Order: sequence, then structure tokens, then C-alpha cells
Amino acid sequence: MSNIYAIDSLQSFKRIIERDTPVIVFFYVLKWSTPCEKITPAYIALSDMPEYNSWLCFCKVDCESQPDIASIHGPYPIHLAPTFILYRKGVELGRVVGSNKGPLRELLNKYAPPNRTGSSSYQYTNTSSSNGGRSAPTYGWN
Repeated sequence: MSNIYAIDSLQSFKRIIERDTPVIVFFYVLKWSTPCEKITPAYIALSDMPEYNSWLCFCKVDCESQPDIASIHGPYPIHLAPTFILYRKGVELGRVVGSNKGPLRELLNKYAPPNRTGSSSYQYTNTSSSNGGRSAPTYGWN
């Protein structure tokens, strides 16, 4: 089962990015894009891996249905899809453009906490929402 949150409004984007969440990865897609289709299974697989989902919040943004979100990344808006952007506390840490999963894993590993197995002290709490039962999660260190 996927642990990916669909960002369906600018408000939900702001709500999740402004949280005191260690690291968030946003996956910007175009539904009709072959490269996006190619990388989606790998992104889903990463979101299901305890070594990543124990410390990362995985999100997905459809660039066509949410153009406001795709255009708000300061001087570097989203121009190509797929694009992956990592944030911590509202600050962009890095980004990867393209459907090659190697650079994405490298970026994720660069910001991984030292104890990133599924048994970390990092806790995830999901709150209910109208977003298909998925909402912006809350995270915290014990």
C-alpha cells in the first residue's frame, strides 16, 4: 500500500510544507507523461520502504490540476516533469528532474538520518481528512 499523499490544493501544500516535519519529498507529475509513468512505480516502492517512510513524508502533485503549486518554487518553478523536490521546515534541500531513480535515491540518502531503519525513534501520526482518508501527516522525534 502506498504512503503517498495527494496534494490537492495550495492550502494543503502550505499546510504540509509549513509543518515542523523533518523531510518532505514532493513528486511533481503530468498524468500523460511517459517519464512520469516510468518513475511512478519506483516512487511508490520507496514510499513503502521503512528505511524511507520512517523519516520522509511522500507527496504527489499533479502539475496540470495544481498549476499554482508548480509555479511557487521561488526562482526555480517546475518546468519539467517528473521533478522531485525535498524540503525541510519550508526550505528546499534539493531537487531531481527526470525519471532515473538513481539520482532520486542519492538525494534521499544524502538527507537520511543515521538511524533510518524502520525502528527509528521517529514517529508518524496520520490525521483524518477528506483527502481520500489521507491527510497531511504529523511527525515528531521521541
